[in-house]
Amino acid sequence: MHCHFIQKFESNSLTEFKPLNSGYVELLNTQKMNQSASYAQRYQAWSKGETGYPMVDACMRALLTTGYLNFRMRAMLVSVACHHLQLDWKEVAEHLARCFLDFDPGIHYPQIQMQVGLTGYNTLRIYNPLQQSLDQDPDAAFIRRFVPEVAHLPIPLIHHPWLLTEMEKHFYPAPDQVGYPQRIFNHEETGAEARQRLWAWKKHPKVQANIPKLLKNQVE
Repeated sequence: MHCHFIQKFESNSLTEFKPLNSGYVELLNTQKMNQSASYAQRYQAWSKGETGYPMVDACMRALLTTGYLNFRMRAMLVSVACHHLQLDWKEVAEHLARCFLDFDPGIHYPQIQMQVGLTGYNTLRIYNPLQQSLDQDPDAAFIRRFVPEVAHLPIPLIHHPWLLTEMEKHFYPAPDQVGYPQRIFNHEETGAEARQRLWAWKKHPKVQANIPKLLKNQVE
């Protein structure tokens, strides 16, 4: 399997720099032109584990500390970066490549492109970071280890500290009082926007036109 992927990458090493489906080039360029002034802050927050979403930040901090993260959480980090925060997929890929101890270009770049949704034929995977937190770390043991700023909160507040009420803040110090940032995006809003944007892109005629050739290449 490893040899298969690395041979594919050697045959088309441009997947490090360009979408596998060229129909996305124009769409991504338009998105880049419309980036807001907060882009740099969003990138820094994501890459350092300071998004205000404990599970997302725990995953990034674990990766920065250990060089490893399981497959599902790698996919979630990419989804948060590219779907919710609308970061440049190449910058996201480069950052993760520097972090992964098991980095392999033949696997890394096709997986990034699939998760970002740049093939046109793979299922779109837009992760809900709060749901992943509740499902994958229900006892918050992982979060407490890597995000100590929220370790004092009870479950389920530790998963969504932005929901602390004024009364609860009298019992538990608010995360921003102990150095943990407010969340930088609302996953419900950004998730809805991402679904609308990505499904529209996937139906674009230029994207659809490239799919038969790409699928043919997959079996050759």
